[in-house]
Amino acid sequence: MYPKRLRAKKSGQPHKVDELCHKDILDLKQLASDIEFNCHPKKNANGDTTKISEVKVLKITKDAPSTILYKTGYQQEEFQTTTLSRRNKNRDVKLKYAYSQKDGVTNKKKTGLLALFKRRNKPIPKNYLAFFEAL
Repeated sequence: MYPKRLRAKKSGQPHKVDELCHKDILDLKQLASDIEFNCHPKKNANGDTTKISEVKVLKITKDAPSTILYKTGYQQEEFQTTTLSRRNKNRDVKLKYAYSQKDGVTNKKKTGLLALFKRRNKPIPKNYLAFFEAL
């Protein structure tokens, strides 16, 4: 009902609406933990500890995306290096769905919605009855 109304915008460009199902939503939180990087390296290549608050210049190259080059001062000539390490070496990561089944409505809410069809003033047209019974 609402996607049709959004697509039927009268002025300007119509809205593009992509309707989603519960199977279209992936669990990105689980994916992030499966391929987790250690984003807080403790020591650099010289063995010194590094605080992110001390970093002034940061450089990441396309050739080595897990190596971070940084400077702790603008006057410093050479970059110091540190590497991000993967906690999980498993490269065979599978995407999982966020929801295994459709979220339904409670029986109390369904009963209340179906009761609207039995009222005298009929706030919901009869052609939507099949939809509400299927909830």
